[in-house]
Amino acid sequence: MKKRILFAAAALAAAPAGVMAALGGDARVGPEVRQMCFSSSVDRWSAVEGEDGVILLDRAANDWYRFAVSKGCSEKRIRRANLVVIEGKPGSACLTRNDSITLVDFGGMKYNCRIKQINEWTVDGAAPDVGAAPATGAETDADD
Repeated sequence: MKKRILFAAAALAAAPAGVMAALGGDARVGPEVRQMCFSSSVDRWSAVEGEDGVILLDRAANDWYRFAVSKGCSEKRIRRANLVVIEGKPGSACLTRNDSITLVDFGGMKYNCRIKQINEWTVDGAAPDVGAAPATGAETDADD
């Protein structure tokens, strides 16, 4: 049984410009964590400008986490996704290394992104410029 969480957004944009390419040089990248847990859904997602294989997820009220994911998940694909499917371990509302984030574009193409690393993401002031998931767009689906 896999637990799936689906959420959609009408428009997505990248995080604020000026992100340094080197992970160690970006003050917004916090300490590495083992997992990101959430209550029922993830509110928003975003790409990080200039970084392929990185997706930001907002678990609640500007509580952002940075996910380093497999190579197939480019900044361009993250920006174009209109649906993100999170597949964690059955019975868990947490994401850990090796869990999946699947991007689905407007044409229905799916891109599977395997989580390699999770870091806290510190935003001074405003949150990244992202689209909010519609209230009716979040749903859960459990497979047998």
